[in-house]
Amino acid sequence: MKRFSIFRAACVLLAAALILCSAPLRAQAQTGLISGVVLDSSGAVVPGAVVELSGPAGFQSKAPSDAQGRYLVSGLAPGDYRVQVTVAGFDRYEVSRLRVTAGRTLTHRITLALSSVRSEITVGGQGQVDVDPGASASTVVVSGQNLRALSSNRDNLAEDLQALAGPSVGPGGGEIFVDGFSGGKLPSKASIREIRVNSNPFSAEYDRLGFGRVEIFTKPGANTFRGEVGLEFGDARFNARNPFALDKPPYQRKMIEGNVGGPISKRSSFYLALERFNIQQVAVINALTLGSGLNPTRFQQSVVTPVDMTEMESRVDYQLSTNNTLVARFFTEQRTMKNAGLSTFTLPTRASTNDTGETTVQLTETALIGPSAVHEVRLQYSRDTTAGRPTSTATGVQVTDSFTGGSAEGGDYRSRDSRFEATDLLSISRNRHMIKLGGRVRSGRQSDLSLSNFNGSFLFNTLEAYRITQAGLTSGLSAAQIRAMGGGASQFTLTAGDAFAAVRQTDAGMYLQDDWRIHRRFTVTTGFRYELQTNIGDRRNLAPRIGIAWAPGGGTGNRAGVIRAGFGMFYERVSAGLTMDALRLDGARRRQYVVPNPDFYPNLAPLSALSGKVVDQAIRVMDRNLHAPYIAQVAVTYERQLPGNTTMSLTYSNSRGVRVLRSRNINAPLTGTYNPLDANSGVRPGVGGNVYLYEASGFFRQTQVLANWNTRLNRNLSLLGYYVWGKAYSDSDGAGSFPSNSYNIAGEYGRAGFDVRHRIMLGGNIVAPLGLTFSPLVTASSGMPFNITAGRDLNGDSIFNDRPALATDLARASVVRTSYGIFDTSPIAGEAIAPRNLGNGPGQVVVNLRVSRSFGFGEVSSGPAGPAATDEHHSGQGSGAPGGAPGGPGGHGPGDDHGRGSSDRRYTLTFSVAARNLLNTVNLAPPIGNLSSPLFATSVAISGGGRRGPGSGGANRNLEMSVRFSF
Repeated sequence: MKRFSIFRAACVLLAAALILCSAPLRAQAQTGLISGVVLDSSGAVVPGAVVELSGPAGFQSKAPSDAQGRYLVSGLAPGDYRVQVTVAGFDRYEVSRLRVTAGRTLTHRITLALSSVRSEITVGGQGQVDVDPGASASTVVVSGQNLRALSSNRDNLAEDLQALAGPSVGPGGGEIFVDGFSGGKLPSKASIREIRVNSNPFSAEYDRLGFGRVEIFTKPGANTFRGEVGLEFGDARFNARNPFALDKPPYQRKMIEGNVGGPISKRSSFYLALERFNIQQVAVINALTLGSGLNPTRFQQSVVTPVDMTEMESRVDYQLSTNNTLVARFFTEQRTMKNAGLSTFTLPTRASTNDTGETTVQLTETALIGPSAVHEVRLQYSRDTTAGRPTSTATGVQVTDSFTGGSAEGGDYRSRDSRFEATDLLSISRNRHMIKLGGRVRSGRQSDLSLSNFNGSFLFNTLEAYRITQAGLTSGLSAAQIRAMGGGASQFTLTAGDAFAAVRQTDAGMYLQDDWRIHRRFTVTTGFRYELQTNIGDRRNLAPRIGIAWAPGGGTGNRAGVIRAGFGMFYERVSAGLTMDALRLDGARRRQYVVPNPDFYPNLAPLSALSGKVVDQAIRVMDRNLHAPYIAQVAVTYERQLPGNTTMSLTYSNSRGVRVLRSRNINAPLTGTYNPLDANSGVRPGVGGNVYLYEASGFFRQTQVLANWNTRLNRNLSLLGYYVWGKAYSDSDGAGSFPSNSYNIAGEYGRAGFDVRHRIMLGGNIVAPLGLTFSPLVTASSGMPFNITAGRDLNGDSIFNDRPALATDLARASVVRTSYGIFDTSPIAGEAIAPRNLGNGPGQVVVNLRVSRSFGFGEVSSGPAGPAATDEHHSGQGSGAPGGAPGGPGGHGPGDDHGRGSSDRRYTLTFSVAARNLLNTVNLAPPIGNLSSPLFATSVAISGGGRRGPGSGGANRNLEMSVRFSF
């Protein structure tokens, strides 16, 4: 039976859209629409504002403003409509009467005033299903109280956002945008106004897949001064011991932060945030080495890896004119980490001291062109620098899945990465259409001075081979005698030549999109995106997008249901790092020597003497015809409004990754000689040595079913969550993934490295008696696959990822019996090779909880009540002194009840305790898959350090306390 083609599905979807369009077209002349833009008091656009309309015959609808602040509601019967806008941190906006005329567009600009009440808003979507492309029930909005419930530790915050977003498609994961800019680092939590996840996944505005996309919007200034000061503290005495550490290592985390915002003039405002971290974190080493008598011995040690970090963020909003606003944002960070680079098998001699710095400058100019268009220009410059100083310069020694010693992996290292990004966007509201077009150009230069592996490194397949070698050297045996006993290193590698390398890369993307609201119950989105980049020859990257949203019943409230469907192609950029690798190891300016079975361990001979022993000189190249990888995805969603202020959605998605990157040794020895090189490598035939080629020849297939729910039962209780079933198969796990046999990739198709069958997440906000607020976040998942390998290079291609065979002759000495099957580590003719990623790791369960209590004092702030505008051609805004912390959409939720989860006083003092992995569940990392290792099928570390927080001292459970003063 032929597989159902994803492209055929797209054609069916397009045909269905055209058929469904024909009926509503007849009704266009009998209806009207309202469109406009939502601004704050400084003139800056406000994305994610919930515009609510109520009108004749009980009509109700909601539409969120997009990234440019635009909103559009069509299919409106003639008559008078009431408009309300709810955004956390702003006064409720209300217009009691707007007159809609059949066949005409009413343009209505909305200006919001900052609220004096610190309302706390729940996580969630819009609370009611709608056919707007950006109003999907699976969209998650985090602001206000729920934003405060997330961790201030950026690593923990990133993991929480990933949990909220759910699994993305493919191995690349989701993407983070900060104020519309790509590639940005997570800002401090104090400077975040709102976070939106999974909004409009098939939008042509974005190059990457929408499922898993995180959009972050930072805080603007205010009309009156407001600010916060916070302290956070964590200590080892409050944490649970890492089960792989002999004792509870010392750990302490101290953070002080402050932020303030206010007016500069009548037309400008500012926001400034400062943070200072001091983290005495710990790396837990759990290696297997040789002890007294050269017996295998566990090496368990907790090494303090202190981190000092200082950050500063600032933002200025300036209203250039009535219709023009300029936003400037600056971010800088300086970080020093000692004893960096240590992990489970890495011994303390591999440590280094790393200094990193990051600086980002952003400018955004927004212009309102007439009543129906918004033009936005964004410019960003960023620079990252890194300097690494190794503790040791000794030759490296690596014993597979046992330990790694010697000098730091990166050696002495200096790098600089400078990037520039320019984006131009135009949004036009015309009749029933919201037309968006624009483009983005990114250009960057990476340069580094790296002495990585300039000291050389010996590789031993097994700890037993290393033990025999050490015993032989102690007894004065020769290299040949040690080799005859089963000892000796398997490989020696050394890099020599020019340590400096630099590369430039530019990519560009242009798009055109039309959101056509044919009827108030039916919207069609069509879009195209074209992309290209330097350093590859591919220029044919056209990415069509199409989506529909249809409310077949036309009901509201508990009868409302929306069907969404979409198709899109999404191109992945080929990293400049791959070009850098090919430049570094081109065989001319820098050379990598690979010596199989070296006979000079532990000595490092001079390069002149080494050259006579060299068998391979490995080089890196990129396929001259390398094509950009892309993902084609089709998804269908049904959303339903349920009783109890609950929305639920069910999504089916099918994705296919084409031209997935992989590495391959195209000059691997076969029967003792080298083979002709691939014609696309650009390397002349006859060159000896291994040639590692980056190519785009892989693929994957992935299917996911997602059930998503969001409920706000009352002011004191809100919950959201999802369950995902997924299945993914591939023949490559990315650019660094080598096939077991470089000349036969047919056997590589198997479970993808990101294939996790079951995932569940549950989060929310609970306001309890005594003013306590509980914010749980529970995640659980089944295990990830892992590869089972023989632990030896069976085919001589210098890659130690060869898989064993499924044993047929059980009497052979090379047969290994395991709980995953019976394997032969020296395959013979006729035996089938074990499938890729055959093993399955342990599942994960993590319960995080934050408990907080706020106390308000000082005079009572005035509420948001104010005169509502009634002029149907001009915007109005409520009165009252501004100064509340801006938030995001989502309607009133827990924490809005002033005096419980938030404060209506001028000053607020908030105490909180946050626990990562509250139940102290031991979540194990994937086990060792090397059959030659004595640790096979054993997990030697806990999984997902971020679940307890990198910097938590490797603790299995981590508690941190904080106090925050707001004014």
